Amino acid sequence: MRPVLAAFLFLAVALTVRAQTPVLRIRVLDYAEVPPATLNSFPPPAREVFRQTGIATEWPTCRIQSRQGDCGPIADSDVYVKIVPKPAPGGKTKFGTTVRQGKRSLFSYVFWTRIEQAARHYGVAPSLLLAEVIAHETGHLLGLEHASNGIMQCEFGAPEILRAGQGNLRFSREEAAALRDALTPRLAQAPLDETPESRRRTDR
Repeated sequence: MRPVLAAFLFLAVALTVRAQTPVLRIRVLDYAEVPPATLNSFPPPAREVFRQTGIATEWPTCRIQSRQGDCGPIADSDVYVKIVPKPAPGGKTKFGTTVRQGKRSLFSYVFWTRIEQAARHYGVAPSLLLAEVIAHETGHLLGLEHASNGIMQCEFGAPEILRAGQGNLRFSREEAAALRDALTPRLAQAPLDETPESRRRTDR
């Protein structure tokens, strides 16, 4: 095969594969004033978690206090996560929670102080643990429930935190397939108005 023709076919195949890869946009709103180095470092490992499921991701972030970053209005198709310092007093969650309205997931909270403390205690990079926690909550936003092991385990103990620090806490094959199936219809839905009576939380 001639080199020019071979190169053309390779490019055509690459573009076709890229066109067929679902792209998920996750807005990250930082209310906790996470250190810039950490906030800038978590997207690559989070991106890798989803890349292994066959989903490409974008992680636009906004530092709420300073209005730095991608701070535009949230689109109807956006999946979004709020990083806050800690849960409300009496909160039983560990690293995060997803707020739902009926069967529809609205958005997630991630608790920075708890993530930072756990990362320091176990000697792992905060950005890696933050990436895995956000991926877990994003899994809930796309319809996944808790599992007995892996990234969707209900509560991260020492084994999960250490695996997060090594960058190898992942979705199962079944969860990956469910994420791909859920992506298009989930992003096509418009957000509903929030009412306290209709919310429930999936805690971790």
